[in-house]
Order: sequence, then C-alpha cells, then structure tokens
Amino acid sequence: MEFDLTEQRKSFHALWNDIVFRINTRSRHYTEPIIQLIGPKGSGKTRLAQEIARTYPNVLYLSFEGQTQDEALALFQQMYIKNHAPLSNWEQAADAYMKEHASGYKLLIWEDEHNAVSRACHSAFLKYHNDESANVVFCIIAERETSIWRNVFPVRYRTLAEYCKLFSAYEKKDIVRLFGLTEGIPAVAKELDPNKSYEE
Repeated sequence: MEFDLTEQRKSFHALWNDIVFRINTRSRHYTEPIIQLIGPKGSGKTRLAQEIARTYPNVLYLSFEGQTQDEALALFQQMYIKNHAPLSNWEQAADAYMKEHASGYKLLIWEDEHNAVSRACHSAFLKYHNDESANVVFCIIAERETSIWRNVFPVRYRTLAEYCKLFSAYEKKDIVRLFGLTEGIPAVAKELDPNKSYEE
C-alpha cells in the first residue's frame, strides 16, 4: 500500500523552479543551488526522489549502495551516456554527462551514502557547482540537515488525514489504530493490505 506523492512532487518541483529563477535573475535572494531533501528513516525520501527522476526530464538520481567503483561507472554509462569510450573515472563521467545533456537545467539527486563511490562521484560533479554555464541544481538526501544551506525540503511521516484517504474503506476507529500501530511510517504502512480487515 503506497501513499500518493503527487503533492510532494509538485512542491519539490516548485522549489527547484524557484532556485532556477533566482539563478537566472541573479536575485539578491539567491541561495546555493543545493536542495536538502531531509526526513527520518522510512519517511519516503528515496521513493520521492525516484518518482521525481521518473516524472521530470533532466533529473538524475544516483545511488551506489553495494556497488564497486567499476560497477557504478559502467552502470552510469549504460544509463546516461550514449556515445563514449568506456569511462575510467568519475571526472570523465561528469564531463561526458554534462556535454551530452548540455541543454536545460539539470537536477542531480544523491543518496547521502558516505561510501567511497558516492564521494568520488559527488566530488567530480561538484566542480560544476559554481559554473554559471553548467545549469545544475544539486539535491542531497539525508536524515538530517548537514549544513547551513537554506533550501530544505522536509519529508515527514504521514498524517492521520493521509491515513484516512489511504484506508478509506476502514472504520475510523480502525484507521486510528492502524496509524498508532505504524506511527505514520510509510515504509511500514506499505506492507499493509487494504483488502484485509484490521484484525487480519
């Protein structure tokens, strides 16, 4: 059972567009082109990031859990770079990606995994951070704020109102009991079958 993330996607996209607008207009309210997508474990951060990547063009979602450097580079090239000799490092990968996807603003989303592969990839792309011609906005997924960056997009556990929509066939008292049982954690709620009774 999955919660609808339509509104979260729209809100995130609005924040991304606002940052792009501030970059383009050199607004005095301009902030770093980095979004922190933060929230507690199991709140749906990764699912939201993956849906954003599927929904909008020019969005790159990167996660390297359980991969070696060579495996991650090969997969990255297979998915995002068409015409290039085999990549030997992340600097080549970043340059090839930016060249191939030169038009429009890009949103690069990272899982904050703190492993060697993720760090190497992140470092390679960060050289485009202050490049005015690169048109890049970065998004870091983490459980808590890690810097003074002001562009924070919080992902929280779900509310009782959202449970009422998701489990609309249940009696109100059972919805409240389910909410208390799962504590509003999407990762737990998705395991529930709405076709079964509360007791089941």
